[in-house]
Amino acid sequence: MEFDTSNFLTALTAVVCLVVFAWSLLSKEGIYRFPFYASCVYLGWVLPQMVGLTDDRTLPPGAFDKTAILTILCILACFFGFELNKTPLRKNVREYSKSKLILSCAVVSLVGVVFYSLVMSMAKEATQDFGGAWTGVITVYVFFAKLLWVGLVLAIYTFVKYKNKISLFILAVDMIFILNQVLLQGRRAAMSYAVVILFLGLWFWMGKKINRIIVVCAFVLGTFLVNSIGQYRDITMNSSGMDLSVFSSIEFMGNLKWIVENGGFEFRNAVYDVATVDATENYNYGLSLWNQIIFSFVPGQFIGYEAKESFMFDIDLPVYATYYYTPHPGSTHTGMSDAYASFGVFGFVKFFLIAYIMSRLFHGAKRGDLMAQLYYMLLMTPALHAITHGTDWFFKEAIFVWIFLGMSLFYARKRRQPRSASFGKYANKVWPEQIVFSDHVRPSDRLLTK
Repeated sequence: MEFDTSNFLTALTAVVCLVVFAWSLLSKEGIYRFPFYASCVYLGWVLPQMVGLTDDRTLPPGAFDKTAILTILCILACFFGFELNKTPLRKNVREYSKSKLILSCAVVSLVGVVFYSLVMSMAKEATQDFGGAWTGVITVYVFFAKLLWVGLVLAIYTFVKYKNKISLFILAVDMIFILNQVLLQGRRAAMSYAVVILFLGLWFWMGKKINRIIVVCAFVLGTFLVNSIGQYRDITMNSSGMDLSVFSSIEFMGNLKWIVENGGFEFRNAVYDVATVDATENYNYGLSLWNQIIFSFVPGQFIGYEAKESFMFDIDLPVYATYYYTPHPGSTHTGMSDAYASFGVFGFVKFFLIAYIMSRLFHGAKRGDLMAQLYYMLLMTPALHAITHGTDWFFKEAIFVWIFLGMSLFYARKRRQPRSASFGKYANKVWPEQIVFSDHVRPSDRLLTK
């Protein structure tokens, strides 16, 4: 009897995912760590697509096995990249001004709301003109509309911490636009952002832990919902408003069953990309990240599209020319695809780096570092998008968050008091009345700081 490598690798992928999932679920604070969220994505989204393609003989020979091996390595990289590090983002925990935090929250939220409204006013026309690949001034509006999420986390923090009514009002306004993305547009990214921010916010700032049974139930429900989001989006986009009865018309079990039997478009794209890289030896050695940065942060409307393209490298894979394969409209190529295109099977190092960065943020967040907490919450969804969309997604979003959240926190920081020369050799001594609790530490993990 001939050994079936593809079925073995698919089963091994399932085992590795289940081990990481179970370890995270049962360990202390494991459900708040990046490997847990990553294992949920691999189990609920990647694995069903793999199962359906295991026996697909139309795929390029050997390409599925290579993609499966890389997938296993990426899962392990997400786990070990996070767990091997115990160092926080920074040693010192900064304090922030209440009034400046609220003002920053108001300004950032206002900008996000204004630009999101502009996006919605142009979305229908842009979709008719360009399909899903928007171009022109609406892309600038989309860029600044992402500030809505920065404003949301600041609003949640300032309301929970200070019980401020202005923060509550900002939070309510932000949630109106966010629920529009989740319920009316069926955006998976918006859904992920909202769930992660709520989940982590309860733990960081209120010390409340979610029961593991609830977490498992949420994972199961999320698996069915994520794999049926296309049908949900089609129904809501063609209806005049929100109607809860749409859920009864969605075939959640049928959609997941179809993917398990036929395979998913995204993993199929990854398999063909891996095969094309092997056939052409067209590795980009990480230059795809440079292209994404230029694409996202350089406005072609102002410097000209030809000038913008001149800054980018021509590293597109000739998939159609090699295999006459065209990706399904609206499908992504997964992070395994761009990881392999960068460094072959060693592309898993990109996931190791992402996990390491998330680990530094997590350990800083546990110490009460507000900056680390906010970064961790805002970068969790881009870190998961590294699996579903591409690793470059995480790094470009990290730059965005670093710029705009960084400016808000820089403005709101409290100035460090200079040491007084009059104390002489006692200048560094901490007197009892100087010892205070940090504003940003959970009640269960308070640290004494100056």
